[in-house]
Amino acid sequence: MHAYGAHSIGKYGSDDRHGAAAGLVRNGHDGSRYREVRFAGTRSGFVCAWTHRSGGGVARIVPDNHADFIVSSTGDRWLVGPATTVDLPELPAGTLLHGARIHTAALRAVTGAHGPELRDTKIPIDDLLPSRIARILTESLTEGRFGEPLARTLWPDLRIDARVDTAVAALTDSAVSIETLANHLAVTPRHLRRLVETEAGLTPKTVQLIGRLQRAIRLVRGEPDMPPALVAAAAGYSDQAHFGRDARRLTGVTPAALGP
Repeated sequence: MHAYGAHSIGKYGSDDRHGAAAGLVRNGHDGSRYREVRFAGTRSGFVCAWTHRSGGGVARIVPDNHADFIVSSTGDRWLVGPATTVDLPELPAGTLLHGARIHTAALRAVTGAHGPELRDTKIPIDDLLPSRIARILTESLTEGRFGEPLARTLWPDLRIDARVDTAVAALTDSAVSIETLANHLAVTPRHLRRLVETEAGLTPKTVQLIGRLQRAIRLVRGEPDMPPALVAAAAGYSDQAHFGRDARRLTGVTPAALGP
């Protein structure tokens, strides 16, 4: 597991269709600040560009089905791959991070790497991308000018597998079975599982697991008075205990600690 990931820093995370939800390290709660500029659609391969200034201490970073390119004021430049468990990096006060969040279905298309090789990893950007793209990406992130037009310029031939994009969206938002999805997409379940993992770096089961947790977090944050049992049911859990187990495994805290 990477020691210093930043997807979900200052927030619990977001998927490609829903906005970011404030998290345990909330804007202003500990002196930290998180800002993002979201991109339209999926054609660029990115969800948003973001900045985070740490207020110091330990950040709680939970899986959100995404990978990020990150440039730090300490001089580090890396890709943080999609995570499958909570990370608790200690960020010195004043550390400034600039990032670009990659669409779940676009991980292989953007990086050129086999998706599973990037899961729970941290890789220097210069070791992953062609030198020209790495240089322009890191410079533009540092200067706060990385946006959708530049992303399309750097990756002009980007192609996202439409089947994977459809599958990731459905898995993130619902309890649909892989068999139902495969039938809809006219492929075998085995082939669809392999496609999703290759392109997104995560198995369909993991994408669905994390998507369900993120739905629950949005409900807890948006409806703080909603009873945990109703949150669990609305998010798609079999019961409250199921929600509690997933919350502790993926965030390291109980559902009660996910609220405002």
